[in-house]
Amino acid sequence: MAANTAAKRSYGANDPTSLRVEEWPEAKLAIYEAALDLFSSRGFAETSVLDIAHKANLTKGAIYHYFGSKNDLLRISTQRGFITLIPAAREIAARDIPAADALAAIVYEVVRAIELYRREVTLFLEELPRGENPELEVTHRLRDEYEQIAVDIIERGIENGEFRPLAPPRVIAFAMFGMTTNTRLWWRPNSPMTAGEVSAFFSEVFLSGLRTTPSHND
Repeated sequence: MAANTAAKRSYGANDPTSLRVEEWPEAKLAIYEAALDLFSSRGFAETSVLDIAHKANLTKGAIYHYFGSKNDLLRISTQRGFITLIPAAREIAARDIPAADALAAIVYEVVRAIELYRREVTLFLEELPRGENPELEVTHRLRDEYEQIAVDIIERGIENGEFRPLAPPRVIAFAMFGMTTNTRLWWRPNSPMTAGEVSAFFSEVFLSGLRTTPSHND
């Protein structure tokens, strides 16, 4: 009975798996924002639940009312960017379009995710390689699915003669993601270039070396 009461107190009436923070109560959103700021500036391991409570101007009890643990906040933070990435990638992969166009669309979605979820994407890239945190198992699966979609597109492009086999498809995908994810370090939505312009530039630079024949822009 005590365990059931604790569970209800920890999660309240809120779904702890929900990633749509815009639908959360104000206090829950304040906790998330405080945690995200601290994780970004100090690192996850160096941030305590008490630190989060102080920054959010709430009690530790308020945090445990909405989240089961600090790991819940990390899990939600690292998964949030995939809200747009995974559905978009699945839809892109299902289109009957040239591999180059599909890859350009993937690049755009990565830049768009950075525009919408810069802190979350940064946290994901920094925290995911640091250890086997069981809370990040779903995040690992989402990342693997997204990477595989890109690899499959590249493999298709090589098989149908669109792309040169410059390296194994997975290496090519990692090179593409390395270029696009670093956008978070220098680009801001209020810069002279829009997300669409940044992604179009990246796509043209990347694909110009990958295509077997020049595009109309080359």
